[in-house]
Amino acid sequence: LVITHINYVTIDISIKSFRQQINKKIRLKENIIELKEIRVKVTEDFQAFEDIVKQTKKSLSFPITTTIYYRELVRENKSFNKFADGLLTVVYKKNNDQEDIEVKVDQCRVEKLPKDDDDQFEMISPVKIESVLGHTYVNFLNKFRNEKQINYHFYAFNDSSTLGGRIMIIEPKKEADRSDNQLLFRATIKADQNNIIKEALIEMDSLSHYEKSLLGLKMEFVKTQVLLSFKEERGINYLAFARINYILRMTTKKFAQLEDFVSEFVVLDLMPGAKDIERGDIYKRNSLYKKGNKYESPFWKGSNIPIFTAEEERLLGELENKRKTTEALAK
Repeated sequence: LVITHINYVTIDISIKSFRQQINKKIRLKENIIELKEIRVKVTEDFQAFEDIVKQTKKSLSFPITTTIYYRELVRENKSFNKFADGLLTVVYKKNNDQEDIEVKVDQCRVEKLPKDDDDQFEMISPVKIESVLGHTYVNFLNKFRNEKQINYHFYAFNDSSTLGGRIMIIEPKKEADRSDNQLLFRATIKADQNNIIKEALIEMDSLSHYEKSLLGLKMEFVKTQVLLSFKEERGINYLAFARINYILRMTTKKFAQLEDFVSEFVVLDLMPGAKDIERGDIYKRNSLYKKGNKYESPFWKGSNIPIFTAEEERLLGELENKRKTTEALAK
């Protein structure tokens, strides 16, 4: 027998000697490893942050046309009960202009599972598709700039995993205003040796509190998280992957409901220049949930699609079985 366990010394024992033991117990010895002290020099440097913003925006080139796999999921209390995904053609026409994004839905799948018994009302994702796609323009960093700069510390240090790369840590100051309806954020930004963003993670400050009330219904933010990944291909720097996650708590005097919204996209292909999309094909709604089904093949099972979690695999299985049942009844 060869017995291994993390943090313990590996031991070998023969079957014969193990059988001869009276209590049949095997004791492992701790493997204690002393690590050398590592010192990281961190300096507060807002100018380094500004350089990253400037160089990243400078590296972006428009117009471009992309093919994007996009999906939206809604979890209400216990489980996901809404799912929509699609293949989109997305045209970014102008630099730094979120309003000038054209979206065409080439294929789309929309499904809705039965609600849990404790779900009181239905919600669709509050995140506009254009808002997610608009992160390509790097405008998400404006929440730390200009008059908002005074609320944050900006720490910069070298990234040992890359040659000449840099990591920025942005933290809210202790004295920053955290009164109701004032959201603050934390951010980790990784940039290459040319000060161009490669990855950004932005999360709501855990001490912040934001809520709205309307006709006895109170809505408060529990979590906001934005994960972005940039790539360079064919000389074009672009946002290759985005994941936006909002968790809201909806409460009245009689019930409470937790809403978990996830919007994701991954760029499958891109080319320079703007492809013409006919006016009637331009998608102008907030969410694919309102689009309905329009798909010709099981494209979501293709090799370029992001890997699903175990729960999402279960959800996809339920959706597929539901579709087959519907088709059988129709026949």
